[in-house]
Amino acid sequence: MIKIRKLKPADIRKIQEMVEYIQPGHSSIFVSEDYFTLFPLDLFHNLLPPNMRFLQECFVAAEDKNLLGLIGLVPDGQQKTRWKINRLILDINAYEIGQQLIDFVVNRYGGSGVETFITTIDEKYPEAISLFKNACKFRSCSHIHIWEKDNLEINTDFKNIGLLREVKISDASKLRELDAQTLFSQFRTSLIKNIADYKFGLKNKIFNQIKGLKIKRFVLDNPGINSIEGYVLIMSKDNENFWADIILSLAYQDYYEDILNYIIRYVKSQNENAKLHVYSRKYYQSNKKLVEVLAKQNFKPSHSFQVLVKDYWKITPVTSEDKKSPIIIFPDITSPACNSLKMNKFGR
Repeated sequence: MIKIRKLKPADIRKIQEMVEYIQPGHSSIFVSEDYFTLFPLDLFHNLLPPNMRFLQECFVAAEDKNLLGLIGLVPDGQQKTRWKINRLILDINAYEIGQQLIDFVVNRYGGSGVETFITTIDEKYPEAISLFKNACKFRSCSHIHIWEKDNLEINTDFKNIGLLREVKISDASKLRELDAQTLFSQFRTSLIKNIADYKFGLKNKIFNQIKGLKIKRFVLDNPGINSIEGYVLIMSKDNENFWADIILSLAYQDYYEDILNYIIRYVKSQNENAKLHVYSRKYYQSNKKLVEVLAKQNFKPSHSFQVLVKDYWKITPVTSEDKKSPIIIFPDITSPACNSLKMNKFGR
């Protein structure tokens, strides 16, 4: 009989062996202990109600002593009523196990107050998308594209942006307003952030240091009307690959080119040979202008992800399809290690 239970420390080695057998050399990248909440911290975390939890939670499907799959989820930022499924590992021929794991966490957390579940999947893996959409009734919400470029060059016509400054804790409320205003209206219910997501204080800095992340945040300030018109995030873990997120209001979207040049200058000051990756999020109204600027500066698209959503309280009818190849694993693209691993090409 198949049983779904919490991940135990002893399970990690088995999961690593599963990945290592199919894709040698990748177990330490995709299934390191850093991804899991282990004893004794997990005991304390399990006592908290879902709206107070903040760490990764994982469950495994087991039959006797054999592990057939793993699923992981975590609160989506500070939005405790929205959780993100960011880990899914399935053994050979375990498509139905994947459906059981997804349905299990949706029902378990949905019954405890979680309203929305979200996941992002590389479009190169249609089996994963089919599993979520057709078997588990997730719906397509939007897309995220990643553009990249090495051999970075600073535009000699670069203009200094006087309105750009480092973010402050007091900016949180205005940044939340920016997020609400720049999202297309149809995405606000599923994707909007709250004020706590933009409070980047000491706790946030310590957390990033523990994870080995180097992060800089800026805002495009407009003191004349007491508003913030843009938000910029630059992140790196290895000082070789830098990741940038840029969100501008429609009124200030013409600043994308100058801000991108500012980011390039900053990245090159950290590492002359660095590579820059830029997120393009289609659910923001000014994204089209960002894409034009990236293409103009010879950035190339490298990854495309579908954003899938399921509202626990709303049934979304989806036509079923025949089962596809079931063996998948995908990472959280918010991590600097943005890779995808397909497991169904190999026998076991």
